Amino acid sequence: MNKNEQEQALKQADKLKKNVVLENKQLGAQIKALRLSRNESQLEFGKNFFPSAAKGVVSRWESGKSIPSPERLAKIAEMSGKTVTELLNGTTSNAISQIAEKLSIMVQLSKDPISEKLLGEAKVHISLSTSRYVDEYKFKKFAYHFLGIIISDSYIDKSKVKEKNADRLSMIAGINNCAREVATISKKLNVQPFQTELLYRLFIETANLHLERKTFENVGVYHMIVNDLEKLINSKIKDNLLTSDDSTKAFCNESIKIIKFAISEIDKCSQKYNLK
Repeated sequence: MNKNEQEQALKQADKLKKNVVLENKQLGAQIKALRLSRNESQLEFGKNFFPSAAKGVVSRWESGKSIPSPERLAKIAEMSGKTVTELLNGTTSNAISQIAEKLSIMVQLSKDPISEKLLGEAKVHISLSTSRYVDEYKFKKFAYHFLGIIISDSYIDKSKVKEKNADRLSMIAGINNCAREVATISKKLNVQPFQTELLYRLFIETANLHLERKTFENVGVYHMIVNDLEKLINSKIKDNLLTSDDSTKAFCNESIKIIKFAISEIDKCSQKYNLK
């Protein structure tokens, strides 16, 4: 094993160690929360087991320094009203909520125009995380795909909110809508909280189904046309403005004016026929 391979192996071992410590602390926090909900001291809580667990043992569980035996884990799960799998990995509902929360944070932190900036930021995060953090890379790759779908969709009546916030609010509504749908599907399919990539696929499929339903309506066609025109301005034409000569820049500026005029006219038609 050469020096680079040794360093990679040490980093991987360190990451696994940190993950184990984090998981132990999360389990410990659940045990402490259970004990407090029962209004028991550590000594009293230990007496729920056979043989009893000493106060110091319960303290080590709660701090994450050690974990209960399988028999005691089963007892803790029973007292919590959970399965041992849920106790160790969390519930599927919590996993879905965490995914939705991370997506919402990405949307909230993205600068305007959201359709251009957010996906650009996602691409950068994907490229930065590819070689270092596999889980983070998988999430960013999923987020880029999923958010690209709901950007093209509409989950609220945008005419009733300020134009500046419309896309952001629609996307957050879309994330929450998909999370509810995924929770329902996951319950039917008995999806486990550790099946993260399956949950990602369900989010994407749910978003696709909503978009497909919308495209059969006039309102869906409206949003897709306007979104594509805005993408044209924000990506291809604006890129040419940075690198082109004066005559090309003048052409690009005129093109932007024409496209914006077209969006304005489409907007007027949509209001006239109540499509927004």
